[in-house]
Order: sequence, then C-alpha cells, then structure tokens
Amino acid sequence: MDVNLVQYLISIFAFCLYFYLLYVGYRDGLIRHFPFFYGFVTWCIVRDASRWVVLTYWGYGSEFYYHFYYALGLVTPLAQIFLLIEIYYHVKSRRDVSHWLVLLLFTAMMSWYSIHQRDSKNAYIVFNNIALYFQVLFCLLVHLQLQQNRRLYLGRNYSGILYGLSFMIALQSLNYGLRLFDYVSRADFATLIQTLGVIPWVAYAICMRKLDLPREIQPQLVRELASIEANFKRAAKCLR
Repeated sequence: MDVNLVQYLISIFAFCLYFYLLYVGYRDGLIRHFPFFYGFVTWCIVRDASRWVVLTYWGYGSEFYYHFYYALGLVTPLAQIFLLIEIYYHVKSRRDVSHWLVLLLFTAMMSWYSIHQRDSKNAYIVFNNIALYFQVLFCLLVHLQLQQNRRLYLGRNYSGILYGLSFMIALQSLNYGLRLFDYVSRADFATLIQTLGVIPWVAYAICMRKLDLPREIQPQLVRELASIEANFKRAAKCLR
C-alpha cells in the first residue's frame, strides 16, 4: 500500500477521534472538568486542519509549508506541559515548591547544554530539544509523586490522560532520537510514528467516556494494598 495513502487514512481516523472526544465532552459535561485537555484536543484539530490546507495549496516541498509545519509544532509540547501541570496539582500540594526548584535546576542545566553543545542552526530543533527535556521531566515527576502518594486514586479520566501523554512524549523522544541519528528510512519511519501516535487518542476516547474524578482512597484499603505489595516482594525474594 502507498505510504501517502496510509498516512492519509491515519489522519482521517485521528480527526474522527478528535471530534468524538469533543462530542462526548460536550454531551457529558466533561469539558468544564478538563479544560486543558479539551483545549489540547481543539488545538490538535486546528493544527492538523491548517497543515492540510497549507499542504494542499503550497505543496510538501515548499519553504512556506516547512516553516508553517514546524511553527505549529512549537505549541504542542507547551500544551502537553500544561496538561501535566494540571495533573500534578491533583497529585501533590501546590505549597510544596522543592520539587519545582529541582525540576527547574535540571531543566536549566540541560537547556544550557543543548544550546551550547549542539551545533544546530535550526531554531525549531533547538526549541523542541529543550521542550522535550521539560516534557520528560514533568512526566517523570508526576509519575514519581503518584507512586509516593498511595492514598490518592487519580481517577479513570486523569489516569488515561497521564498514560496517554506519557506514551506521546516517549514517542516524541523516539522520533527525535532516531531522526537525529538517521537510523531508518524517513518515509517508513514517519508512517510508523504516525500510526503509533493514534494509540494515545484511542486511550483518551476510552477513558473519557465516563466522569471519574480523583479522590482519596480509604486508609484501610491503603494498608491492604501495602500488605499485598509486601507479600509480592517477599515472594520475589524467594524466587531469586
């Protein structure tokens, strides 16, 4: 099958998922509970639709399409970071700033390294390189705090958003790394990334079908989960 046809069909399927999410969000009143997420969905619709319009009129090889494509791509990582911040506020107290300071320190160090050590004149690549550090660190921070806060049940909606974002960010990291070192054919690789990129949207469509907000787990259940985990650890030691 032609690569361009496959990419076209994947794009159509992704558009259907975007509008399905908006429809369900409006029907069930989820938009007011998850404004950042549905803002992100709306942005993806505007981004992809405008890219197809520019591609149709200017062509894939035009300089205008090149700059337009990457300029829109500057917003996506920022939107993902805002989504992670929203989830983080449900996991950790806003008054605790120590982790934010550590995050900013590491990010500043990595950003400085990427700017001063990479010999790249492409501003888009430099920006995405820096933003990717932010995305990965924020994602790891949210997962770390969620692991430490055992009494919090994040809810089906936020859990789906978090793991979908985690997959998207991991995919972006893989995309950036393999393109940087040029390991595989660009056409085949672009199709693979685009195909895998639909998976988080399928997860979003599943997790947003019913409202399920974060809440504290009862202390007794926390103790039971801790006991189960301890039993698993003892069993693992016996098997070694």
